[in-house]
Amino acid sequence: MEALKGTTLSSPQYIHPRGDPGVVVTRDPHSLASRMERARYLAHRGKRILYVDYSGIRTVEELEGAARQATSMVQAEPPNSVLALLDLNGVPFGLRLVRMLGEAAAANVDFVRARAVVGLPETERPTLGAVADFTGRPLEAFQSTEAALDWLVSHAPEEPESDRR
Repeated sequence: MEALKGTTLSSPQYIHPRGDPGVVVTRDPHSLASRMERARYLAHRGKRILYVDYSGIRTVEELEGAARQATSMVQAEPPNSVLALLDLNGVPFGLRLVRMLGEAAAANVDFVRARAVVGLPETERPTLGAVADFTGRPLEAFQSTEAALDWLVSHAPEEPESDRR
């Protein structure tokens, strides 16, 4: 997985939420603030991706708090620009999660260009089709984070000629 200045999902660095590729912020991955920071931007193949880490969440309150944080970050971006990766590994799947995903998708429909999900049980994947149909935006489930990131990059907007130099 390629990222700016060596940044990866497992590294103690991430791209500043405003996405300035020259700004990489270091954080302590074991701090309370870091565990509470469930949404952050990272880069893969030169593209900016919002990584929302729901993994291991066990309470509705923590799930909803992470969703609120991600929604505020998404809505601070230009329309149809956000590529989002949701990590649901270890999250108990149920109606509350489906409702929360649907509400977040509805709130962010104008901002999200494409969404990928990892960690969703195979039996629950048909739910994604309903969310994708509702939003009219691409949404796919993947077994691996790497495959999800590659798919998201393929949905990134083309760069204008002037930015390719």
